Amino acid sequence: MKLEIRAARVALAPPKGRTGEPDLEMLAVSAVETHPPAEAEPVAWLLLASAGDACAEDARTAVRRYRKRIGDFTATDHMFLDGLEDAYDKGRLMGTFAEDCASAYQFTRKEQDEFAIGSLRKAQSAIRCAEWRLRKGDSGCASQTKERLEHR
Repeated sequence: MKLEIRAARVALAPPKGRTGEPDLEMLAVSAVETHPPAEAEPVAWLLLASAGDACAEDARTAVRRYRKRIGDFTATDHMFLDGLEDAYDKGRLMGTFAEDCASAYQFTRKEQDEFAIGSLRKAQSAIRCAEWRLRKGDSGCASQTKERLEHR
């Protein structure tokens, strides 16, 4: 496997709410396969190492160290398995199931988009409700958000 390797020193800011903590200095190394097998996506790693400079030798050392640690492995795309794969039809994307349903029940693209926007708004409302509840110390949410939003 031939890799194109790039490196840079980066500073990671502390999480929000942790004031006074210093940035975390790291070496970021990008390693991308230059000639993947036919019809295969190239392997791409973004490694963060606590030691090393942004020079070629330190970048290669970081890649060798991580390859040695990982050894032989099977990569699993968890985004696909945990979120995009249809739970009832292994290997099939949920989007294709959605398109089949839309075709079978004659949902228009506009109706699908309106439903998606409505779902997003409900989720955002629930998040705002939880934030308001936490700030106010309430144990429950009111049924509508207008009253809650006035308290923000």
